Amino acid sequence: MASLKSAGPASSVSPAPSTASPPIAPPPSTPPSQPAKADGPGSSAGPLLPPVALPSCVPPPSPGAPPLAQTPAQSKSWFLWAVGGSLLVVLFLAGYRLLPIRSNLQPGQTASQQNSPVASSPAGKSPSTPTLISEPVITTELPKTTESAAPKPIPTTSKSTDPQPLDTTGIAGIESIPLDVPESYLPYINTAYRYFIHYPDGDSGRLEMVVAAADSPSLRTTIELTHSERHPNDPPGLWVYHYLTRKDGLYRVTDEEPSKADLYLPRDLADGKRWKNNVGSFEVTEFDTTITVEGQKFRGVLAYRLRNPKLDLDQTTWLAPGYGEVLVRHGASGDEISRLLGSDPKDAGTVEALVKKHVVNFRKVR
Repeated sequence: MASLKSAGPASSVSPAPSTASPPIAPPPSTPPSQPAKADGPGSSAGPLLPPVALPSCVPPPSPGAPPLAQTPAQSKSWFLWAVGGSLLVVLFLAGYRLLPIRSNLQPGQTASQQNSPVASSPAGKSPSTPTLISEPVITTELPKTTESAAPKPIPTTSKSTDPQPLDTTGIAGIESIPLDVPESYLPYINTAYRYFIHYPDGDSGRLEMVVAAADSPSLRTTIELTHSERHPNDPPGLWVYHYLTRKDGLYRVTDEEPSKADLYLPRDLADGKRWKNNVGSFEVTEFDTTITVEGQKFRGVLAYRLRNPKLDLDQTTWLAPGYGEVLVRHGASGDEISRLLGSDPKDAGTVEALVKKHVVNFRKVR
């Protein structure tokens, strides 16, 4: 086999030795002053010296294997390592930049929802400008004025604009009702009041009182219908009263006798206040007190005692503002005569129909 020639000792490649060939003797060293010349036509030099085998880090090829050649992948491996390292640096920087955003996410919230105005606003309402959750939102709340927080006083007039019956328990401003004024104890118009009553003959039953303003704001009319438990098929009893405001107090008169008015409550009511009329003598025994009837508490209650020895009449009546009579008992024994069961608003048309049906002489009341 012919030997390969090389242009220089650095790039020479020796053929693979055969297993049957004898070992090659090491070539003689060339003196430094006589460098080897290339073999070629026209050359007058002596015989060509064999190439010098240089030490290599590459292991010797196996017997019969072709010579190793350098591939393009090996020549570009440094480039791939550089690109990979650059990508790792870019990914590391990007992940470090996203860490503060991910730490502010709420449970179940994505990064896209964090920057959404709807996700960062309460109750899903979109604010005018988007605000990140990580930044505090400063709001300015106007101080509440004392005027809006303070309860308004309850009207205490006896005109037709009176509100519906109310429970005086726990109502702010109820103390502003003038308890010394008799009109404060009138029941409200367009209202039905239900009572349980014990009659003098031992019978008992129900009483329903409907309140109306029949003529003017100064005139209050009550229509009372009584029912008997002993005689349930009998027609109800009818009692109609008119209340008038005068200079010395509040007067009451029946519809049957409109010209005979009696003083019902005087002015300047107070504990121990006394007055008389055709029924008997009266005295205030309790003033601005609190009682409970049928589980309902009443405040600012006035109680007066009525006596008439000739008629064997002795009873105590409790009046509550906005309700009128809520309880009546015998003065000596304390036995119950009547008590308020409850009250309900009444339609104005129904009340007007009752007035037209049962009230006859209210225009004659003076």
